Amino acid sequence: MAKNKEIIIAGMDAETWLETESVSTKVTEIIPKKYDKKIVAFLDLLAMKDLIMKKDRKTGEEKEALEKIEKIKGIVEIETKSLEKDRDFILLHISDSFIFTCSEKYILRLIQLLATIQMRILIECQFQLRGAITYGDVYVTDEGKQIIGPAYIDAYLSQEKDAIYPRIILHNSFLQKLNELYPDSDGMISSLDTEMFIDYLGLFLQSENRRIIDVVANLKKEKIFNYLIDNYTEFNKKNLHSIKQKYGWTIQYFKSKGVWPNDKQHNCW
Repeated sequence: MAKNKEIIIAGMDAETWLETESVSTKVTEIIPKKYDKKIVAFLDLLAMKDLIMKKDRKTGEEKEALEKIEKIKGIVEIETKSLEKDRDFILLHISDSFIFTCSEKYILRLIQLLATIQMRILIECQFQLRGAITYGDVYVTDEGKQIIGPAYIDAYLSQEKDAIYPRIILHNSFLQKLNELYPDSDGMISSLDTEMFIDYLGLFLQSENRRIIDVVANLKKEKIFNYLIDNYTEFNKKNLHSIKQKYGWTIQYFKSKGVWPNDKQHNCW
């Protein structure tokens, strides 16, 4: 009968191989799969699907959609850069959607962050977005590449069915947590109907004590008023009410914040 030393395994005699395996073998820690309480925000770029799926697209026209998405992605990444290394804050980008998950300690910072992102995308890219924020059970794994749970589903369905207009609405679960942690968080959220949403223009005006006159001048310079009224007029002529009302809602929102120019000045925009 052959001795262990006469048996060669992976270039080693059997006894040496057994000793090496004994030392190198580690007991794999089993991480329990369970939901955690997290904030989930789901943002979707309005009209981007139409640009991506344009039926009469000519060769090379996909470049416009890809460049828009890359520019918007760049804005989101710049604004979230300081949070990239925090495991309590996860950003996932899928096509024309952005998904955020974070712990409740970021609740106020997330509102400010999303308000900034929404305003920058409108001004710099002439694109509107809608979304929803929830709080509840969610399971995040694979470094944020996989998100499962009722809080995620609620966020997706809320932005799809309830947001309707270009706004980031706040699910009751999120509002309850916000009021529990910060009962005096006035000035961050607003409502023009039954839905509470992030008052992104209000927060933009508050930051750095911006004057309304300066904001109006900037919006004129970047042709945001033209962008909104031209699209509203175009889709009104086409009798596409569901699209028209998205631009009309933003116009009314801007008017409510005191930054919409007098209608008689339209030719000067």
